[in-house]
Amino acid sequence: MDFHGSSCSERLQKAFVMAVDAPPPGPLHALFADATVVPPEGSELAWYRQQVPADSGLVLDVACGIGRVLVPLAAQGRKVHGVDASSALLERCVARLAACGAQAPTFRQPLPQLNLPFRYGGAYVADGALQAFTDPATMHAVLERIRAHLVAPGTLVIDCRVPPQPQQRLAAPLVE
Repeated sequence: MDFHGSSCSERLQKAFVMAVDAPPPGPLHALFADATVVPPEGSELAWYRQQVPADSGLVLDVACGIGRVLVPLAAQGRKVHGVDASSALLERCVARLAACGAQAPTFRQPLPQLNLPFRYGGAYVADGALQAFTDPATMHAVLERIRAHLVAPGTLVIDCRVPPQPQQRLAAPLVE
């Protein structure tokens, strides 16, 4: 026990639960994201188009945020929907869609409780957004809910961010 009457692991567990249950990003985060996001290059968009072909029907952009990938795909005529937990990010996404003359339905829902009135031939999670869910039970719930929205042989593409340099050398002692 430490001087606050709880063990370090208990405090870490409480902090972890608070981080998992944190509210979705607000207006300031949305403005920052909109100002700093780098539009996808043609090769990145081509990669998404190849992974989830047009003949798969509707495509779901999970955790679409401000629409970094959704907006250009919709502008190219793809039938894509977006979902995110943040109303502020979705407002920016809708504004970006309008600015380029494209349309795509967007939905505000927490991903672990995802329940949309549509089914999709494919879905993707861009920009490492799935890595925001660090709790295994929450991650499992998110993946189950995405799967529930896919029709066979539904494709799910998950883009993960991997650091260019390892954070720890292999076989190096771990210091906690």
